[in-house]
Amino acid sequence: AGLVDELHPTVCPKVLGCRTAPTTADGSAVLPLADAPQFKLKSTRRLADELYLVYAKRPRRGGLRAHR
Repeated sequence: AGLVDELHPTVCPKVLGCRTAPTTADGSAVLPLADAPQFKLKSTRRLADELYLVYAKRPRRGGLRAHR
């Protein structure tokens, strides 16, 4: 909860992983879309066929919401 300040996804022309591979959205909690963390594109870098992206977390508007 609140442990991620930035995301660094990479887009490349390869498919990796398997059925049990971890993902960025692992876990059992399901939040309403309005409560999901919001990120803003901070930078991009292209190297050959790969695209490196950096997203910074946006601060919550209206203060903190109580967990249900």
